[in-house]
Amino acid sequence: MFEKDESLVDRYVVDARLGKIREYVALLRKIYGRSGEKQFIKDPLVYGNAERYLQLAIQCVLDVSNHIVADMRLNLPSDNKELFEMLARTRSCPRRLRKNLQRWPVSGTFSFMSISRSIVRGYFPC
Repeated sequence: MFEKDESLVDRYVVDARLGKIREYVALLRKIYGRSGEKQFIKDPLVYGNAERYLQLAIQCVLDVSNHIVADMRLNLPSDNKELFEMLARTRSCPRRLRKNLQRWPVSGTFSFMSISRSIVRGYFPC
């Protein structure tokens, strides 16, 4: 099997995903700062880009979270909600991040088409 100190995680992949999260959050902040709620709701170029960067950031967070769970040799989570609950139970990320992750739209059936744009804008990192 694996040695106790042998990692199952490719550090390069995790570092790349963390870099992408920083990039997407910076772009979301820029969109948030340049558009009011009215423009966000009405302009498909604004809300479309924001929704896409939010989706990409969420996917990167999920990827990194799954790497952490694998590296800790925890059971495979059944869904994304359980993934974040596992991280919270093991205190594998800071409290503020755990709270923020719990409010993110991460269920397997989540679709940006199913919620209002003003709610999507509320997920922006301010």
